[in-house]
Amino acid sequence: MKTTLCNVFLMLLLAVFFSCKKQDPVVTQNQPVFYLSGSVDGVPLDIKAGVNNYYMYSSYTHDTNDVYNFKGEFKTHNCSGVCPNSFEVTINDFQSQLPGTPAQISTSLIPGYYAIQNVSGTPTQFITSFAESVTPGVQTLSWNFGDGGTSSASNPSHTYTHPGIYDVCMVATFTNSCTSTICQKIKVEAPGNTLVSPIASNPPTGNTIQFNTISSFGAAPYVYYWDFGDGVTSAQQNPQHTYAVAGVYNVYLKVTDAGSGISEANRNVSTQGFTGCNSNFNFSTAAGATNSYGFSNVSIVYTDAAGLSWSSISASPNNGDYFRILSVDNYGTNENSQPVKKIKAAFKMRVYNGANFKDIVSNESVFAVSYF
Repeated sequence: MKTTLCNVFLMLLLAVFFSCKKQDPVVTQNQPVFYLSGSVDGVPLDIKAGVNNYYMYSSYTHDTNDVYNFKGEFKTHNCSGVCPNSFEVTINDFQSQLPGTPAQISTSLIPGYYAIQNVSGTPTQFITSFAESVTPGVQTLSWNFGDGGTSSASNPSHTYTHPGIYDVCMVATFTNSCTSTICQKIKVEAPGNTLVSPIASNPPTGNTIQFNTISSFGAAPYVYYWDFGDGVTSAQQNPQHTYAVAGVYNVYLKVTDAGSGISEANRNVSTQGFTGCNSNFNFSTAAGATNSYGFSNVSIVYTDAAGLSWSSISASPNNGDYFRILSVDNYGTNENSQPVKKIKAAFKMRVYNGANFKDIVSNESVFAVSYF
C-alpha cells in the first residue's frame, strides 16, 4: 500500500505542514526534512522532498513469508509506474508476523549496520559466544549486549540480527559486595576493515605490568595508543607500565593501521597483591546462518533519467558495500493516519541492471517509512 507523507520544513521555531493532496511543494532555502545526498558513479545525486516537485512517499507491505517490508521512496508528485530519477529503499522486519499483527518497528529499526539482501538469502543472524574471567567469589553477572539484549547467565550466547559494532558490557557482583565492570566493542561481521588487536598482559611484578598486543587482519604500519587507566598513555606496541598505587585499572588500547582500520580493546588489570575484585570477558562469533526470509535485510532501487531501474538485489553483493542506520525517530502520521518513522542513514551500495552496474554512495540521507 503506497501512502504519501506530507513535506515538512522547519522555519524558525514553527513547523509548517503542507498537505500533499492540496498544495504544490514549496521551494525553500531551508534544508528539507527528507533528502537524499550522495553520488552515482561519482556524479552528484541530490534529491530533496519539496524541491523540483519531489515528495517523500512512505509505505509498507506484508510479503508471502509474513515479513513486513518498510519502504521509503523519493519521486516526483503524482508519478506512477516507472518514475525517472527516483530512489527507493526497503528494510525488512527482523521476524515473521501474521497479517494484521502490529510490527515491532522499534526493535526492527535500530541504529547499526544492515545486511544487503541478495537473491539467495543473506546471512544476517550471528551467534556470539561470551566467556567471563572473574576473580573468586562472583555472585551475579549482568550482561548488556549493546543491541537491547541482556542476560544474567554465565558464559552466555547471544544472537545478533544485524552485522555491526556493538558496545558489550558485563557487570560482576561479588559476595563481599565488590562490583567490577568491563566493556568491549565487538565486531559482528562489520563491513570494511576487520583489524583486531587484543590486549594481553604478563602477571604483575609489584605495581609493574608488561602489556602486549598482536595485530591481525590489518595492514602495517600500525599506530598504537595505550591509556593505562591512571592518566598515563603510551605509543609503544608492547609497553611496560608501573602504577603509583596498587589497585585495579581499566586499560584501553586503540590501534590504527595503514588502511585507517581501527581496533579498540579494554581490559581490567590488577597489580600484585591487590585483594579487590576483577573481571574480563572474551568473545567469538560464529558464521551467520542463511536467512532465506531476508530478515533485517535492506535493498535499494534507483531509476535513472532514462527510466532504467537499477537494483541492489543480486546474486552476490559487492564486497565493502554497507547500509547503516544512524538514527530512528518518531514522525507523527501520514495522510492515511499511519504512524511514520524518520530514518537517517549512510550507505555504499552497488546496483545492477543486467550485467551492468552503478555504485551509489551517501554519507547522510533522511527518508521515511510507515508501518502497521
